[in-house]
Amino acid sequence: MHSPNWNKTRKRSGSGTGNDASLKAAKKKRTSPLKMGFKMKGSPYIKEEYNTPIMHVDMGDDTLGMATSNGSILINKDIKDPKQKQDVIDHEMVHIKQIKDGRLAYDDDNVYWEGKKYSRSQMNEGAKNLPWEKEAYDKTKNA
Repeated sequence: MHSPNWNKTRKRSGSGTGNDASLKAAKKKRTSPLKMGFKMKGSPYIKEEYNTPIMHVDMGDDTLGMATSNGSILINKDIKDPKQKQDVIDHEMVHIKQIKDGRLAYDDDNVYWEGKKYSRSQMNEGAKNLPWEKEAYDKTKNA
């Protein structure tokens, strides 16, 4: 826990340790006097999907997967084949990117694609001819 009186309450190791000058310089710059033995260069993750929550759920129908508006992916728990599971994740990741880019959104009644509203009651969701689905299928057909 950070104490507002940190400088007053912490104990020093005393002068002559060689750290006083670096501590004073760090306080002046408001940085840490500690030196790291390594530097982090970007994320250690190679694929974007590693930062996306993926949950295996009972979807109860022939739906294989779904990208949610909160940035997670739901996968049908009945998918056992690892390749099929990865194909579904890859497809849904395209939708996650579309959502993050502001191109795709949805609510209970409509899907919104690049500013156009599509009524969910008048479409076959997941159909390959829908523009957001066409893009997802095109980007993952050779994956």
